[in-house]
Amino acid sequence: MKKLLISFLLLGFLSNANAQLNFGIELEETSITNLYGVQSFASGQLDGEWFILGGRTDGLHQRQPFAAFAASDNHSNILRINPQSQTFSTASVSTLPTKVQEQMLSTNLNFCQVDENVYLIGGFGYSNTTAGHVTHNLLTVVNLPTLKQLMDNNQDVSGAFSFIEDVNMTVTGGYLHHLNDTFYLVGGQEFQGSYNPMGPTHGPGFFQQYTEEIRKFQVANPTTNPTIVNYHAIKDTDYLHRRDYNVGAQIFPDGSRGFTAFSGVFQKTVDLPWEDGVDITENGYEHRPDFSQKLSQYHSAKLPIYDSTNTEMHTMFFGGIAQYFFQNGTLTSDPNVPFVKTISVITRDKNNLFTEQAINLEMPAYLGASAEFFPIEGEYFDHQQILHLDKLPDTKTLVGFIFGGIESSGPNIFFSNTGTQSGATNKIFKVYVDKSLSTSVKSVPAENELKIIAGLDIEKQLIKVTAVGFDETKLNLEIFNMKGKLVYQSKARFINDVPVEVSLDEIQCKMGVIRLSSNNQSVSTKMMFR
Repeated sequence: MKKLLISFLLLGFLSNANAQLNFGIELEETSITNLYGVQSFASGQLDGEWFILGGRTDGLHQRQPFAAFAASDNHSNILRINPQSQTFSTASVSTLPTKVQEQMLSTNLNFCQVDENVYLIGGFGYSNTTAGHVTHNLLTVVNLPTLKQLMDNNQDVSGAFSFIEDVNMTVTGGYLHHLNDTFYLVGGQEFQGSYNPMGPTHGPGFFQQYTEEIRKFQVANPTTNPTIVNYHAIKDTDYLHRRDYNVGAQIFPDGSRGFTAFSGVFQKTVDLPWEDGVDITENGYEHRPDFSQKLSQYHSAKLPIYDSTNTEMHTMFFGGIAQYFFQNGTLTSDPNVPFVKTISVITRDKNNLFTEQAINLEMPAYLGASAEFFPIEGEYFDHQQILHLDKLPDTKTLVGFIFGGIESSGPNIFFSNTGTQSGATNKIFKVYVDKSLSTSVKSVPAENELKIIAGLDIEKQLIKVTAVGFDETKLNLEIFNMKGKLVYQSKARFINDVPVEVSLDEIQCKMGVIRLSSNNQSVSTKMMFR
């Protein structure tokens, strides 16, 4: 659920044009006749086929509460796709128990596949039972061999589903992973009621609460009588306060395994994405403030790649939504957090340090957001669906597919979105890796030295603005409201990190963007004023 705003900013950094990634990446678009589009779905794989569960058939949700997450755009089928034969079939979810049926009509479910079972948790959507939008409280297990057999025989598919209700499963927009018999439900939120960008106190109102947790548990008797056992939650109200993001499987430099939570939304004090990350292991978690992710900040198709020769863990992100992107070789920031075409890779080296790069290949349109990557089944991938470079031949090799997600007509459509500016795509892309080639990349520079430090003095009713890292002391200070209208402007002198003060009486808005600029550099930040 996206509530974003204004302004545009060039950071003034040039990329390293000589940087290289030591393998090649190639995309090839393919299609299946009459296949429809789906986004924000859950999925599983069996015998080379994909099973698409839940999700939506429209594009980016609209801002009006009556139009956002409309029930008419629910994905009401189980979609089965065979990419090799380029065919598909469907089965209705209408025969499922009411609670499961409603969950199968929801979006942003938390899901993962373990062996031949797909585990589904939560999800957000319209419930006929409650006559409103809810986050579901179910853990549902789908047995794929049974589902496949029932679909082959055009039978009621309910025999493939088992479920349990549990308040701790009331989560949407988080991430579900599995390691050594334990599930990890990371982040996400509970959202009850109609989406309203004006906030919960405006009609219709809503309830929203981030989990701020890593919820660990096992599931006993998954296909007959699923039971949640050994439940334990790790809470961090700061660094686990995130949702609608990517959590990628990782092999750490010491050979141990776990996951990394990459970026996500929203920061606690401003409606901007997180840029830091969190490493998650069997023993706990570690916040990674030493790294600032710029190029992929919402849920998108992704591919984890392990290079054992160089002890490097790559995580590749395909398109999506991000605050930053490269424009004419310059890293560019748009606080509206637009759709992007960027294909980026974050590399963890043998010293456990991160670097981020944009490869010199883009998605052919504004694609990738809420899409999924489907790996080729076989020896190239391990049980965590990490691609191992050492297992690939030294030639161009098909490693998987990207399917679905949102296709947008432009980068910034949220504030003009009437439902026609984007849609769920039916496009499929073959993804190839070629070890005999290298890929040119643009390196994301180190953390921007140009910063604004802004704070409120409630007692004195002042905004205090401090400039860090500017070459000049006299700067343009501008403040814009939520619609991008300039509400304050001055030429201010910043000396020795001493804050410049602006009276709240001069700022007649609740939230906006503060921008500092000189002749050759500028930086912006969002802020709540009241």
